[in-house]
Amino acid sequence: MATCPNFQRCLPIILEVEGGLSNHPADPGGLTNHGITQATYSRYLQQLGQPSYPVTGITKSEIEDLYFRLYWLEAGCHNLPLPLGLCVFDGAVHSGPKRAVKLLQECIGVPPDGDFGPLTLLAVREEKLSPLCRRYLATRLRLLRRLAVGPKKVFKKGWTNRIRKIKLYVETFLEET
Repeated sequence: MATCPNFQRCLPIILEVEGGLSNHPADPGGLTNHGITQATYSRYLQQLGQPSYPVTGITKSEIEDLYFRLYWLEAGCHNLPLPLGLCVFDGAVHSGPKRAVKLLQECIGVPPDGDFGPLTLLAVREEKLSPLCRRYLATRLRLLRRLAVGPKKVFKKGWTNRIRKIKLYVETFLEET
């Protein structure tokens, strides 16, 4: 079970913006439960040496462990201060860890390869936290608006609202520092 305090603060926020069970016809991920697709759940179970089960039956402890392993750690969020960790974590959950890291790298002027390495960490440490968080969220919103075409146009309002909610949490975290 994940014991990282920043992760524990961010997970309830992610679960809030992800919601519960969903099977929207325009969502290429298909059936999701708390934002977790069947494919992701099956990959997680395979990594643990367990057989695949329907995502509808995922447990609370599996949700927490999966989000920690496949999104928080893979996107390098454990290396980031709050609230930047929240911004990247949400990006990882919503668009994949590689895309979330690439967006961060674009914001800090590092070649965007999607791997959170020492160059990315060094560049993050040289940035002022508040403007970087705002830049990251603005970059994500622009990306999501570009993606909200065709069948995905139905998600544009929801994606915009998601970024707004994350921004409110970011502002709260920034006030704490």
